[in-house]
Amino acid sequence: ATPTHAGTRCVRTCPAEVRSRLLAIARETGATGFAAGLAAFQLFLARWTRQRDFIVGTPLSQRSLAGSEAVVGMFLNTIPLRARIAPETSFREFLRATQAVL
Repeated sequence: ATPTHAGTRCVRTCPAEVRSRLLAIARETGATGFAAGLAAFQLFLARWTRQRDFIVGTPLSQRSLAGSEAVVGMFLNTIPLRARIAPETSFREFLRATQAVL
C-alpha cells in the first residue's frame, strides 16, 4: 500500500548454444547482434506480460558533433523503442522489423 521504491536485480545468462543460434539468424537476416538480442528480449517481455504493444528504453552514447570528443563526461540519451508484436509474425520477420526501427 505504501511505495518503497525498493528495487532488485535478476541476472540471467543466455546459454552459448542459444546465443550462437541467435547470432546466426542475425547474420542470415542482415541484422546486428544487438537487434537480435533486443528482438528476443521484446518477445520474452511480450509473452511474460501478455502485451503486444510496448516500449523498451535503451541507452545511446553518441558524440557526433565535431570537437565533442575532447569534452570530459558521458553523453547518454535513453531512446524509446516501440515493439508491436503480431502473433502470426515469425521471429525472422520481427527481427527485420526491429532492425528497421534501430
